[in-house]
Amino acid sequence: MTEPQDDLLQRGIAAAKAGQVDEARRLLAQALKLNPRSEAAWLWMSGVVQTREERIRCLKQVIAINPRNTLALRGLRALGVPAEAAPARQVEAPDGVPLVPEDAIAQARREAEAVLRAIQEETESGTLDINWAQPETLRARPGFSVSPMVFAIGGSFLIVVLVIILASLLLGIMRQRRPAVASVPSSEVASSPTPTVYVTPRPTRTPTPEGQPITPEPVLPVGDAPRGDLRYGLTPTPPYIATPHPSSPRMNDAIQAFHEGRYDQVIELIGRARQAGYDSVDSYYFEGMSLAYLGDLDAAEDVLKAGLEMDETFAPLHAALGYVYTRQGATERARLENERAKQLDPALVIAYLNLAETYLAEGDVQAALAEVEAIREQRPYDVNALVMAGKVYLANGQPEQAVAVGNLAHYIDPGSEDVILLLARARLAMGLTRSAIMGLEEYVDRVYPVDAEAWVLLGQAYEREGRFDDALEAYQIALQIQGDSVDALIGRGLFYFERGDYEQAYADLDAALSLESEHPRARYGRALSAFALGNYEQALEDLEFVREQTGDLGDVDLLEVETLYVRALVENEAYAKVIEEATAALALGLTPAQQGYVFEARARAYYETGEYEDALRDIVQALTLEETGTRHYYHGLILEALGNITAAMREYEWVVFWDQTFDYPFGDDAQERLEALSEIEGLELTPSPTPGPTRTPSPRGTPTVTATP
Repeated sequence: MTEPQDDLLQRGIAAAKAGQVDEARRLLAQALKLNPRSEAAWLWMSGVVQTREERIRCLKQVIAINPRNTLALRGLRALGVPAEAAPARQVEAPDGVPLVPEDAIAQARREAEAVLRAIQEETESGTLDINWAQPETLRARPGFSVSPMVFAIGGSFLIVVLVIILASLLLGIMRQRRPAVASVPSSEVASSPTPTVYVTPRPTRTPTPEGQPITPEPVLPVGDAPRGDLRYGLTPTPPYIATPHPSSPRMNDAIQAFHEGRYDQVIELIGRARQAGYDSVDSYYFEGMSLAYLGDLDAAEDVLKAGLEMDETFAPLHAALGYVYTRQGATERARLENERAKQLDPALVIAYLNLAETYLAEGDVQAALAEVEAIREQRPYDVNALVMAGKVYLANGQPEQAVAVGNLAHYIDPGSEDVILLLARARLAMGLTRSAIMGLEEYVDRVYPVDAEAWVLLGQAYEREGRFDDALEAYQIALQIQGDSVDALIGRGLFYFERGDYEQAYADLDAALSLESEHPRARYGRALSAFALGNYEQALEDLEFVREQTGDLGDVDLLEVETLYVRALVENEAYAKVIEEATAALALGLTPAQQGYVFEARARAYYETGEYEDALRDIVQALTLEETGTRHYYHGLILEALGNITAAMREYEWVVFWDQTFDYPFGDDAQERLEALSEIEGLELTPSPTPGPTRTPSPRGTPTVTATP
């Protein structure tokens, strides 16, 4: 590429990052006129065009240039366009040894040249001192052997290997200039001073105020951890299993499809490889896990057992079987299989992570943490282990530790979806909302703009910042990307509820439950919306479900659940149950507001069952805590039933007066009763400014719900 072309491309990328969408389109279009086969230009253009069709066209241009561009493939699939990576073209030398195609060599050279240019710029500016070092000795992992066929690959393969080694070595040198992070023991994580960082406004979104330093975060020492760098596409999280299959291109394609999440193709490719006479023990692992990810657990179990018949000592098969058993509810068998995997291969990360996940699901946080720490002692910089550690810390109410391990994982692999989402959740749990927003915005800008879950978290973070328009837009984007995203529907539904749009809230939460009927937060959100809409039967059904849950309910306030449950019972006229449950709830340490609702509900139940003295006691307690129209109305009903006509009339007068402001649903009844009682007493009604409290909730008011997970 000539210098003018490169300059236009870099200026276009810079404009896109700065949110100057029109300028970015103009510059990238000029760059593409000069070089229509610029993969980077088409990829960035897909992020600044205005319509879905234009985005698809740009991503297809990327695939036409590089059929194996992961970002373009994922983007097309997210937009609902079938896309799969084309197998790399191979050329065979006369002796049958496969040669790397010229375009792959050219691509590797271009990537290395980009690294060299960056290093040259930093060297000339004096910010980088190069100290050449010897590469580390390659170590083979226990339990795996390299086929002799691998060593037969020569010729052009050597060129690619040398280019990759050169790029990796130079990146390692660049990493040496990064200042070490303050060391903090994992058992005693604390906030450490970090350089002041200033907020960069995200493209097309409300700018965050500049000049405000970000709150320092907990960190762990990076030590010898490898560093990922998004500038060069390096995110060094290795797959669990990476056995080469030089004699079976289909098997290699199947493994690549597995790591890209194309599980149907994995099963098809492995089947074709076996039909061609090629069978390997690891193929059963990939096929079995693909079936498990697709939800066919029984078929996955059969495949994994067939693999163990071929080789009972292949540890990943035991770990995979443990994964399946966990999801089948056979936790004891899952434990045995994962323990067997650890015995066969003590360094197999997935066995430890499966056990940690099992223990976490059972609520045994300490056992889960023990598994995570055990593998981290062997592989302290394994990103998957760090992510699981963060999840365990969050479950144990330790967001500081979760942020610390999340930051270390991000240093190693800044492009990992699991890392980004963990770090965002941990920051939100710790109250670091601005940091969470910055991390998520960088991710959707630079790494994966069509990650629905990241947009949901962004919506929740924007809500906390009071950026409600941005929050709603984030939820809308998440649902455009993935219309059946349960998290996005719940996020938007709770957002609508907080804004008082109960019908929209109910619609979203009901849609989420049509996809995942036993989601407790969605059930609780729908209960709140249903109660606000007067659908008390549905509210009661959902609340009964939520009360039976023993797992993690997130931010759901259990005392609020009990309060709303009692209120739903009385609206459904289950008066005996109201008295029983209200009495139990009042022993739970409710807030004064919650006590008021429960006393009110029990007073109504006592009134309906004719226990007027008990009803009077409870309604007076409720009014002492807070005056509302409902409570004054029922106070009048109870007093009237007890024959205290004068006091009852005072209560009805109160209701009639405030009905002019609040339009109570029982206002007309209070007026009729007041008139009837006045005739009995022989009194003449005269309107008077009845003193009353400031504005009070209507009888259909609902408890609040926090929309942040």
